[in-house]
Amino acid sequence: MGASANTNGTAELSAQAWALSIALEHQHLHRASNVRIRYDSKVAAQTAQATCLATSHPVLAAITSTLKVTLDKDVCPEFEHVYAHRSEPW
Repeated sequence: MGASANTNGTAELSAQAWALSIALEHQHLHRASNVRIRYDSKVAAQTAQATCLATSHPVLAAITSTLKVTLDKDVCPEFEHVYAHRSEPW
């Protein structure tokens, strides 16, 4: 999906891309009034929101931030940080 290496950062950013893609599809089918993306990697979330410069995986970063901008046209997604490994059910 545009990643340039096999790293944990790749997995985190790919998860952002998939979450935004699913949210976008759901929004077009069901017109959700709100979308919340929960994450544990602050860098991946910042990359998805285009609030930091992506030095790794520029193609994946561009895809992910474009998905977010597209979703912004219908609903403004909320990004919520959750701490990893703290018994999160999801």
